Amino acid sequence: MGAKLIVNVIIFDIILALLMMSFAGIQPPSIANPPTVQQAQAQANITWNLSVGSITWEWLWPLFYFVDWLIWIVTTIFAVVVFIFNIFTTSLALLSSVPTVGPFLLIFAVVLNFVLIWELVTLIRGTEG
Repeated sequence: MGAKLIVNVIIFDIILALLMMSFAGIQPPSIANPPTVQQAQAQANITWNLSVGSITWEWLWPLFYFVDWLIWIVTTIFAVVVFIFNIFTTSLALLSSVPTVGPFLLIFAVVLNFVLIWELVTLIRGTEG
């Protein structure tokens, strides 16, 4: 029963998210293009001109490339998490503003998502039925 409940709640959340995006004007996250080798080489193209010669740092481009990928991964994950949080909070705000039945819809959505979290925890822990 747990897996079916998880799928149903996720479908409910997706439908709720689509409704919130259309009614609240929430925009999807803007994800930058992944870093390229050329960008890393351009960043590492540093030359220090000294009185006794010059020092170039072009050989550090793999380090710049690795750091660029780490930054891109972290910012992408952060953008998606903020987007999901924005959808959830906006949907709760819109549900609560509905006259008469708004608080009941709000409690229904919150309880349903807490059940989803509980089922996911029991599924991960392996204590399912």
